[in-house]
Amino acid sequence: MASTFTTRDLVNSDAILDATMQVKGLIEWFKTNPTIEYATVFHQDRICGLVSRESLNARIAGNKFGYSVMAEQPITKVMINDPMIVEADMPMEELVRQIVHGRADSPRFYEDIIVHDKGSFLGLASVKRLIVRQMEYIQEQMRAMEKHHQVLAKKNKELFEATLRLETDQAQYQGFFEKCSIPMIVFEKGGQPVRANTRFHRLTGYTTENLLVECHATRLIANNGFQMMLARHANSRSEFGAYKPTYTLSLLKTSGEKQGVEVSFNLDENTGHIIVSILRVISDQELAIDELVQRRVATETSGLARSVAENLIDKELNLDAARQKIDAVISLADKIEKKPGRAEVNGESGRHSSQNLRGDLGQFSMVDLAQVLVQGRKTGELTVTQESGVTGVVYFEQGFITHALYQNQRGRRALMGVVGIERGSFLFTYDTPAPEHTIVGDDPMGVLLKVFTEMDEEEGFADSHLASLD
Repeated sequence: MASTFTTRDLVNSDAILDATMQVKGLIEWFKTNPTIEYATVFHQDRICGLVSRESLNARIAGNKFGYSVMAEQPITKVMINDPMIVEADMPMEELVRQIVHGRADSPRFYEDIIVHDKGSFLGLASVKRLIVRQMEYIQEQMRAMEKHHQVLAKKNKELFEATLRLETDQAQYQGFFEKCSIPMIVFEKGGQPVRANTRFHRLTGYTTENLLVECHATRLIANNGFQMMLARHANSRSEFGAYKPTYTLSLLKTSGEKQGVEVSFNLDENTGHIIVSILRVISDQELAIDELVQRRVATETSGLARSVAENLIDKELNLDAARQKIDAVISLADKIEKKPGRAEVNGESGRHSSQNLRGDLGQFSMVDLAQVLVQGRKTGELTVTQESGVTGVVYFEQGFITHALYQNQRGRRALMGVVGIERGSFLFTYDTPAPEHTIVGDDPMGVLLKVFTEMDEEEGFADSHLASLD
């Protein structure tokens, strides 16, 4: 994900000195301000340069007469005459690009930058602080990659997209691609490989020559998986918004062995290239479950049922349990997609007397039920009652989760409590509006995924879902 920081966020000093100040005064000023390394020099209300503690010391040390000959001189004699000046709203990525291209081999690489805000002096931005920010951002991404594999997919794609925007130079891009810690391969739209990194070669056994010259996506990926992935991706772009699903593929190694992998998918709109990132190696059991899903949805006419079954958040890792869940989820999606009328009411009165859907949790989970309502873009009130009698309520508006109540909690924490209910009954009342909005977000699948992941982490299960790429 591209950083949301701008140059304004790097400003850490607004130190200003007058050009008439003498060098001896500058020395005393730096002594009384030990944490400041740079100051902007003004002459008649206009910026004329920049002074730094390091360059001042270097000038004095480099003069054979030392301090005595420099003390009475104005600070313009020791200032930097051509500092870098940028606007406060410059995105961090653009600032990085300018620094890398303008100062890559310069001893002035770490020199502070003067920041303007619509023509007025705002302060000094620290390049060292920029590097710290960028390192913190990279470390944040790396920590995210150690969490649940679906969070890994999302974070990896965001990091890759941000890097592609930054890497305007092919050599820089290739360097990132080769050093990336996960296996990656790039295809043309027709399926011809363009390039793969070292990690991909190591995983599959292909050399660069036989991959680019002799191979095609149909040879690398079994069961027409490449074309199926493209088709699913085309559907998911409009259906999921910011949430990006992952895909299961069966790679064919040079040894002839099949290797199941979970991947994220990105289309470079500039080149038309298809970028596939392998997030983790999966077991034969998981691969068999995915093949089961594909066979089951192949004849499914309901777009909602097919999409939910292919992109389940709460996946089963046992083949029999997965088969039962998929059937139950498809049946549930069919019922929800067909808005019920009075014939399904069982003669009840009150606000639940029409247009409602009831059932029991068991073969599908609360996460599955919420996912169907989100992807089906439904509006209404979902009431869930545990076997113990405790009740939780979640409100949906065109698929967006807007409000939740559970015991004495409201909002996201309440949503986590409701989603955690494993046994009980539910009632969904169509078109019932939420009394208030306590959950805000433009990515309902992302909200649901985050809640599911936080539940995993709180219960200490997150690590059991990760697998080494090695």
